[in-house]
Amino acid sequence: MKWGTKLMLAGLPLLASLPLTGQITLGAPGLPVGQYFINTTPQSRSFNVGYYYRYDIHGFYGRTDVDRVPDTYVNSGGYMCSNGSFGRRRGSRVQGWARGAVSVNNYWYPRTLHLQTNRAHETSGDRVFTGPCIQLVNRNIYPSFHMSGNTLDPDGYLVMFGEVMKYPPRPSGSLSLPSYVVENEKVNIGYEIDRPTYDESWEIFDWDPSTWTIDSGPGL
Repeated sequence: MKWGTKLMLAGLPLLASLPLTGQITLGAPGLPVGQYFINTTPQSRSFNVGYYYRYDIHGFYGRTDVDRVPDTYVNSGGYMCSNGSFGRRRGSRVQGWARGAVSVNNYWYPRTLHLQTNRAHETSGDRVFTGPCIQLVNRNIYPSFHMSGNTLDPDGYLVMFGEVMKYPPRPSGSLSLPSYVVENEKVNIGYEIDRPTYDESWEIFDWDPSTWTIDSGPGL
């Protein structure tokens, strides 16, 4: 399948401009990267990006970290340790975790971003989750983003990628008629219809994954 107009967001330069603390940056076809965020866990956000004739999501890019967990401190080795709350022994190591997921019109993408660690500020690194496709036709589109965990201010991003078609291809053509007709005789009418191919109508929303790690696991 040939893809038409390509809307490419260069991955590495854009990463350099992402917020440094306390925000998960969101993006999807119709939802520009860098304008919408999740600021804590748990939190979900949903957006109405309007009508699309076709909206195909092939996966998402993700990254998260685990910042300090409530009621913990970070020891000299960089580990999160309990303050003695919730029945935990003071000084015992505490596991922090964060999980990211995406959905479109309540169809959940069957892969998740997950990180669990007892070290503060540990990161999952840049991950690409792909495989199945969420395909929606002829409807208003609502991409949604979901973060859960026990860390208050994770940093990173959740960005869906795929192919979209805002409106169906419009046919064009011509109609030919004779310059005169004879009464009671059949009139010969000619016509020609030119319908654009679907390939010419797609828009691609993607980041450049060439330097990133493909996550081939089943997700957690």
